[in-house]
Amino acid sequence: EGKVEKFGRSSAMPSSAAAAGRAGFPTNPAETTADGGFNFGRVVKLLTSKHSADDIDRHTHALTRLAKVHEKTGYRAADISDLATIAEIVLQKACRGLNPTYAQNFAAIVAPIALPLRDVRVSTRATDDANVCRLLNVVAKALDDEDGATQDTAQREKHVVSTVLQFARADPHNLDKLASSQIPVCLAAACGRVAKRLAAETSDSINFAEEAAPLNTLTFVLSEITRHPGCAAAVLESPTALPDLICCIGATPSSRARLGGRAPVALYTDEDFIGSVIEIMWNTLEAGHDTASRARAQLSARPAPAVDEGGSGGGGDGPAEEKPAPPPPALCAFADCFHRLCIGSHATAAARQLRNDTATVLMLLIDGSTAEAVAAAQCPVGSLLSTVARAFTTAEMPSKHPDCKKMRLSTVSEDFEFHKILQSCLERATAVGGGCRAAVAQGNVLGLFLEYARRRDGRKMRDWTEPQLEELELLATHGLGVVGSALPELFLRLRGCTVLLELIGWSTEVTAPTVDAGGRRLFRGAGNGPLSTGDFSATDRSQAVGTAANNGRRAYLLQALRCMRRLVHHDSHGQDLVRELVDQGAMAQLLELLDSLLDQNDKFALWIQEEVLHTLAQICRASEHNQELLGEAGIRTLIAYSQHDVAKFERNIGYREVVVAAVDALWAGVVSCHLNEGMFLEFGGLFALLDLLDVEPPSMHNAVLGCISDLCGYADTRKQLIHWRSPRPGAASYTTAHLLIRLWEDEERRLGIEGAGEAFVIKEDDEFPLLPGGAPGVTGTVDEVTETIRSKVYALLACIEFAKLPGLSGRELAVMEKIKFYLTLKAGEVWAEVKNALDEAGVEPTATDVELLDNGISANREHVANLREGQKALLSTELEQQTKDLSNTFDDIAFRHYAEEQAATRLAETVVRTSEHDKLLDARQRQREQIATSRLKCEPVTDAGAAHHESEGRPESYNGTVFPSQLLLSGLLQPGADGSAADDTIRLETALGSEIEAV
Repeated sequence: EGKVEKFGRSSAMPSSAAAAGRAGFPTNPAETTADGGFNFGRVVKLLTSKHSADDIDRHTHALTRLAKVHEKTGYRAADISDLATIAEIVLQKACRGLNPTYAQNFAAIVAPIALPLRDVRVSTRATDDANVCRLLNVVAKALDDEDGATQDTAQREKHVVSTVLQFARADPHNLDKLASSQIPVCLAAACGRVAKRLAAETSDSINFAEEAAPLNTLTFVLSEITRHPGCAAAVLESPTALPDLICCIGATPSSRARLGGRAPVALYTDEDFIGSVIEIMWNTLEAGHDTASRARAQLSARPAPAVDEGGSGGGGDGPAEEKPAPPPPALCAFADCFHRLCIGSHATAAARQLRNDTATVLMLLIDGSTAEAVAAAQCPVGSLLSTVARAFTTAEMPSKHPDCKKMRLSTVSEDFEFHKILQSCLERATAVGGGCRAAVAQGNVLGLFLEYARRRDGRKMRDWTEPQLEELELLATHGLGVVGSALPELFLRLRGCTVLLELIGWSTEVTAPTVDAGGRRLFRGAGNGPLSTGDFSATDRSQAVGTAANNGRRAYLLQALRCMRRLVHHDSHGQDLVRELVDQGAMAQLLELLDSLLDQNDKFALWIQEEVLHTLAQICRASEHNQELLGEAGIRTLIAYSQHDVAKFERNIGYREVVVAAVDALWAGVVSCHLNEGMFLEFGGLFALLDLLDVEPPSMHNAVLGCISDLCGYADTRKQLIHWRSPRPGAASYTTAHLLIRLWEDEERRLGIEGAGEAFVIKEDDEFPLLPGGAPGVTGTVDEVTETIRSKVYALLACIEFAKLPGLSGRELAVMEKIKFYLTLKAGEVWAEVKNALDEAGVEPTATDVELLDNGISANREHVANLREGQKALLSTELEQQTKDLSNTFDDIAFRHYAEEQAATRLAETVVRTSEHDKLLDARQRQREQIATSRLKCEPVTDAGAAHHESEGRPESYNGTVFPSQLLLSGLLQPGADGSAADDTIRLETALGSEIEAV
């Protein structure tokens, strides 16, 4: 008591027991190691030593103790490698049937692996994971016993499977380890092996169900681990496991033949077993594209066709005739299971959910690769798809088939989901074509869709709630487009076009919603189905959604328009559907709707506008008569839709898509119709497209340029191309040539052409300037004409005859010169491409062909040289013109500033002259000399008396600072001019305070 109990016996065991041990071998072979861990090495030695390899009692005692010590704490990470060795040895002994206890011991020692590992180190995590996978592979061998029909094997499998399940549920990462091991493959193989063993039984007694319990356990664990994609893919490594399992859930002759007997009633009536098998199918079909493809291929596999040795004549002497391949057994068993689930009792929600899960698996199973196999799948009462169509329509439109009375469908949530799943199955079957489409046509599927779309007052369908009914009506409208486009003749025969146009008319009616006493709408609608995303018909955002007129019907309108678009885009029978729609007034109805939606800009309205525009485009493509039906109002409306502000594209709510659809509608409705082309140009449509081209993102250039290019055949197109100017602020001189050259440069920059967007002259060694690499390959030269916009830019510039519109720079003229040579250079590329293709294929051309190739390539060199010289001349002329313009500009500036220059010069001279004293003195001296020189001599004094000269001088306040070169005195200032000679001296006071005396 109080002592640590060691492996085998307690530490206080009697000495007599110790003496009973064999000589040379310790009594306690698995005592703890130095670090306190369990000594796995001693157990390995016990199991493998020649002295103790056959000691079953000691083996049992040691293994029991090993399991007991770790059953609650789990194993250390460092012991997993030794544990795998021990488990492998024990499994070998158990498989040889040495003693039943080995199987029990094996299950006991592997059970603790479901517990988390102890003492895990990050540095050894990879090694630990590898050891765990090795241990799991040993566990997998316990399931892979081909001769395991004994009770010991069944018990071992039961315990091992339970351990695997616990291990998978213990940690999500454990599923990754299971996927890396052989357990999924061995589990699947074990399921198939047990299924075939049970099929060989002939008894259907109650004990048989007990014998089938291991198969139920195996399939349940397999359904759990296949939720991991890796495990689901590993299951398919066994090519027969999954088909064998599915054959167990159906009682058909082909499934019995595959199992080598017959599937017991206890299996194909057990809902738990069926649920596990259905979940395994679901997991494999959703585990990724590759895994799903492999699963479909295994399920669609057919047995080899039988050969009729007697021939077709019945006499036995004819050649052997190969009979048609039988249907795939797995799908036939699945069809039988689905049929039984549809007509069975659905008293519980679990049973209804199992039926829905089976229908979902069928929806995942229908694919282009399985179309023929699904169409060929048969159950005792008919084909699989006929059962699906019957289950879909029987509640609303029952037939006389006996199953219709057995399929009791109500309005509970499971039956509601079942109806939607069946519709998805039928839509997928219709889309894949082949025999599936024929099976859908035989049912009344299209008729049920039309019944839901008619919106007939007082009709009696199932008692759906308002939200359920709305969602099913929207889904039916969607299904009407899918099935109707695949079965156009049946659609026309059932007057589907009339129903569709009536639905559009009903959806656009302005009606007041039903409200309660408080003014609240009783059912808002348009928010329940996956095909509708809410209703925003209230124009005033302050209003609550649901209070506006016609609220709730735009979802129907959108689905009806999508249905019509799908119908008119049909490849072979689209013309018939378009003709029927046009005859019933669809064009006028769509144009009226388009005009009414012009001012609405919420996301839902933009979706509707896009659908209407695409539908109109396809209708106009059908015939010129339909184009003429657009009329003046229609063309004006389409032009208005193409003029949305490009800045709104960033909102990502549908403006860009609407503009693209409007350009498509204009392209389809105007081009090749002379009447519409004239009105289009008259209403400014070409200017609108050029405005759009000027500011739109590059992704739209191809469509707009294509539309404008197709209009070049009209006479007035060239005039409008030349007269157009960009409406962008500050770009009044931006012409069509500027726009097209810019687009060409952007495209070459995108393609990686050297020198794009620069004043670049083609290099001397560049023979193919239109190609990114400078050399053609063996393909792609011709494809480039349609894949890029350069050919369309060339066409438009050729339409205006490469007119040198005002404002083009030398660089832009050089680019235009290159555009002018586009077709010529493209022809040279084609010649070079043909030559390269012949060389690669090893074809030796004839002499004539060689001459043609050489002439074509040499002509291309000449054209490139001419282009190079032309670009040089244009750039040289541009440089000379720029130099001349610069000189003229300088002369003009100099002339306009000559007066200011002279004034500045005089001012500078004055400042210099008046700011230095010496120069001022010199100026005074010069002034005196000039005054003296300019004074006139007085006349002699006469008898009348001498003249007086006191008032002949300047005013006494003479302060002038600028001294003229000469001082001229008038006659009055001359001495003696007044007749007085009393004072013949003139005194002038200068600015310097001195006086100038003149005598």
